[in-house]
Amino acid sequence: MIPDAEQGRAATPERAKPPLSRPLAGGVLAVVALPLLVALPEVGLPIVLVALRLLASRFAWAARADAGLRRATARMRTRLAALPRPLKTAAVAGMLAAFAAALWWTVSGAS
Repeated sequence: MIPDAEQGRAATPERAKPPLSRPLAGGVLAVVALPLLVALPEVGLPIVLVALRLLASRFAWAARADAGLRRATARMRTRLAALPRPLKTAAVAGMLAAFAAALWWTVSGAS
């Protein structure tokens, strides 16, 4: 059976509430991740997603947001899988070239 949150509906009141430790940990992670989103988004974003998942165990709004993110991720994976292999290869090569250029620019500017 699919949980209510994955169907996009709010959790029913009959459902047993998890221990308070999970949403509390999610709240702490969310507070910690907010400054990281500004300074290091590649670190902060996964922490926010984990915090949202923990909060979804207790709060309907977080469960709806988590379900929406799961649907968007599934759509993106489907679209990426449909791309032709040469285009995927060119995209990866372009990202690697951009990374190498940024690294070269950073190292050469430091000397």
